Amino acid sequence: MGEEVADGDARGRHRLDAVGKGRMLIRKGLATVWHRLVGKGRSATETGTSPGRGRLDPLRHEAGIEKPPPAAMDDGAALPRVVWMLWLQGWERAPELVRACAETWRRQNPGWTVRLLDRGRLGDFLPADALAHVAGKPLEPEAFSDVIRLELLARYGGVWVDATVYCMRPLDTWLPERITAGFFAFARPAADRMLSSWFLAAAPGSDIVHRWQEAARRYWENRESRDHYFWVHRLFAACHASDPRFRASWDAVPTLSAVEPHRFQPYETRLAAPPTAADEALLSAADVPVLKLTHKRPPPEAPPRSLARRLCDRARVAGPGGDRAAQRPEVLVTWYGSFAGHGTIGDLLSLESVVGRLVAEGWRVAHASAADIDMPSAIRVDHEQVDPGRFAAVVFTCGPVIAGHPQTEALFARFRGRPMLGVGVSLLAPDHERHADPFTAVLARQGAAERHEDVAIVAPLPMMPPANRAGTGPVIGLALRGPQAEYGEANCLWERTEELARAAAEHLLRRGGGRLEIIENHLGRSELTAREIEARYAACDLVVTSRFHGGMLALRHGVPFVAIDQIRGGAKVFPLLAGGGWPHVLRADAADEAAVVRAAAAALAVESRPLLAAARDRAVRGANVTLRAMTSWLAERSARAR
Repeated sequence: MGEEVADGDARGRHRLDAVGKGRMLIRKGLATVWHRLVGKGRSATETGTSPGRGRLDPLRHEAGIEKPPPAAMDDGAALPRVVWMLWLQGWERAPELVRACAETWRRQNPGWTVRLLDRGRLGDFLPADALAHVAGKPLEPEAFSDVIRLELLARYGGVWVDATVYCMRPLDTWLPERITAGFFAFARPAADRMLSSWFLAAAPGSDIVHRWQEAARRYWENRESRDHYFWVHRLFAACHASDPRFRASWDAVPTLSAVEPHRFQPYETRLAAPPTAADEALLSAADVPVLKLTHKRPPPEAPPRSLARRLCDRARVAGPGGDRAAQRPEVLVTWYGSFAGHGTIGDLLSLESVVGRLVAEGWRVAHASAADIDMPSAIRVDHEQVDPGRFAAVVFTCGPVIAGHPQTEALFARFRGRPMLGVGVSLLAPDHERHADPFTAVLARQGAAERHEDVAIVAPLPMMPPANRAGTGPVIGLALRGPQAEYGEANCLWERTEELARAAAEHLLRRGGGRLEIIENHLGRSELTAREIEARYAACDLVVTSRFHGGMLALRHGVPFVAIDQIRGGAKVFPLLAGGGWPHVLRADAADEAAVVRAAAAALAVESRPLLAAARDRAVRGANVTLRAMTSWLAERSARAR
């Protein structure tokens, strides 16, 4: 269920007559759709419009939004504390200097999980379809490594370092202040390359990484080998040149030169020679955070009295080692999809976000899912059969927590003796007759003393087929909730909401052609896969929804939306979406068809694109901060239990 706590397949089918108000906005909005057919995700760079300023302010007033968007959050706090390293042949076969590099990352960053991967372990972290675009192709090891780093960062985030990058300073002392737009890389290693790919840091949901990953997947669709050694750098430059939003994000990243880490070039002479006084001073001062070395020039074992030997000794190499996963206890993740026939696409994406963050940071993870869901490095269990004592903690993610719900109450009762954390849940007010709070601690998106953002938006994004709808007109999606019994029958204006949504959508389509796309979020009722549901959102030019995750799914795919809270006075949709910087959020008890039509037309206008992009960025940052709070709480509980 998640967003759903009662079935309700009835749908209003009423059509209202066209209204006269707002037609100038309609014409303008529909005209700009053709321009998109224009392109999702236009930035302030394109339009010259600053978010929240100028003529969009009256629209915010009309929508009844008084609460300002939350303040910007620290991007460094959103970064998963995991370092990814890869040696395809296996770390036991790696040259001594490569093993020394790995050891520096473990010793310098004790609060981080260092994942030492080889070809055989990739399947532990990447699903089979993640590498479908290169399966069976004779990729050079360097090209394959380029593919892997983008896939890992897109799925989990964290820090990628090549196996020959030597850590000089702890990440926490320099990286947080430099990761903006959820991304960082060292800049300009050469005139023909914008960045180095041997060190990349990204938060989940990074728009830069997703677009770069998408470009890489398309690059390999119809080729067997790379066309240039620096193919992945060329793709980055192409994204920068063609995508204003990508360009603005990268241009905002603080510059740190990629030249300085190459202090020990030329490698063939410097690494084999004895260290100079200047070398010793550099190693003592650690004035650069990392050093880029090579495994190609020195022999497998560093020569005595050489600079390579000095670097190995400094790292205190203790063998190939592994990561810290075995040191973390096991956590059970539960959700509405733990119960057969329940769960929405928003619930599932929240599960993926939570499990992904725990796996990345070294926790042993089990998920209680009624359906057969494949999650790399996480074990599926039956919550009714598994021993509760096996888990250090239980996480319940997404959806409303309501007294009297038989499945959730049985789940909470069964695991009552374990520390339990709610993540991205909604709680009813303490004086509500159906209020429930079974948690040891809660990171609630609604109903707790402190608000934490929903986490669904940062789940791994599936690659969507390119839209090919030239001349077909706009696609308007309707994602409607239906009855919500938990708020009381008299308070749930679902029929009025659906009349408003359908009438507004049909009015817009009469003016500009196109078609209506009905979207069902409930995994069971939709009879679609999660990817197919997401594809319906991604294919829309506008979504009109009465679901919270209808708005979040639209935002996730860069699609403008109008959200209507169907509960009298506003219950979840309005409070959660109206404060995120996107103005087109209404209440069914305070809106008429004309207001919905005006909001839809304004949402479609090019001037709204910067607001949409800013709202997505804010939601991504907030989700990652919630996930950081989750792992921090679990780590503290684990430390206390030892």
